[in-house]
Amino acid sequence: MSVQSTSLYYRDGGSDKVYHAQIEKADGGFVVNFQYGRRGSTLQTGTKTASPVDEDKAQKIYLKLVAEKTAKGYTPGEDGTPYAGTELAGQVSGRVPQLLNAIDEDTVERLLNDDDWIMQEKKDGVRLMTEAANKVITGSNRKGLIVPISTFIEQRLKDRLGDKSAVLDGEAVGDTYFLFDILSLHGQDLTQEDVISREVALSAFFDTEDKMAPYPQVCRVFTFRGRESKRSAYNRLREQRAEGVVFKRRGAPYVPGRPNSGGNQLKFKFVQSCTCFVRSINDGKRSVVLGMENGKELVGVGNVTILPNFGIPNEGDLIEVRYLYAYPGGSLYQPVYLGSREGELDKADDISTLKFKQGTTDEEEN
Repeated sequence: MSVQSTSLYYRDGGSDKVYHAQIEKADGGFVVNFQYGRRGSTLQTGTKTASPVDEDKAQKIYLKLVAEKTAKGYTPGEDGTPYAGTELAGQVSGRVPQLLNAIDEDTVERLLNDDDWIMQEKKDGVRLMTEAANKVITGSNRKGLIVPISTFIEQRLKDRLGDKSAVLDGEAVGDTYFLFDILSLHGQDLTQEDVISREVALSAFFDTEDKMAPYPQVCRVFTFRGRESKRSAYNRLREQRAEGVVFKRRGAPYVPGRPNSGGNQLKFKFVQSCTCFVRSINDGKRSVVLGMENGKELVGVGNVTILPNFGIPNEGDLIEVRYLYAYPGGSLYQPVYLGSREGELDKADDISTLKFKQGTTDEEEN
């Protein structure tokens, strides 16, 4: 029987999740249990207490768990509006970045030969939008939530922009901020301008990465135009095992969010990675069990080791994993932990998005 319980909800775009937590009596003490997953589906279950504890300790564990979930956008209201009515309501930036759909190699070949599309390198970092206003720099993530940013990036933006206002979009790789778009400047909305016009506005303040000094913490991603330039850069980046490339239609405006399909900004990855959730933590080991979505079900896709330079993620956390390929059943071959995606994404990828090994049966996996 529950001594105390709560149900929290998160709904944003295609995500509709629920998280239940309870304090329950057990064997003369108390335990903290939880269940989570997509609303209406079979939920994953777990506990925060391996054995019963006293009521005060259970209460502390329970309150910490609820606080962690509300900090990620869950709310008591069943509408699940991100941060509405919670203490973090003031941390919604109101800005959502333009997100890209993936393409296959046939589409890449077509876009390389189409002069209406420009190409940029896709950086392997964390999406970061920044707003400069009154000499204050504010960062926000791909969900539109305010996040802390590197003090090095903050100072370089101030050095470059001075007292000018601007809204920028880019990717943070450690303490370096790679800029690939500008949404406004001096209070003027640029989102309806074409890609080339926005690039010109951005270039007035920031050099490309080939000319980074003396501002190595902030630079502009180089743009490749024309068939020969794109083809040469594409081959070079692929040989260097860069993360991938992005194609943008020259005349396209900046449109927040992700289109259901296609779009005027598209991405192609040279290396495979996917977003998983942590099903469980392997006892006594620096490894976790991985899970992904399979339609409305949650399924396991193997294990991944957490290297010593990373903290071990929590059960239910979203994490990014690089892999060589996936077996037909969904298990990942040679997975490598890349880091947490908590606060950036709402749900794990579906196994249908994986790159599968051809001509292999499930039995060969074992």
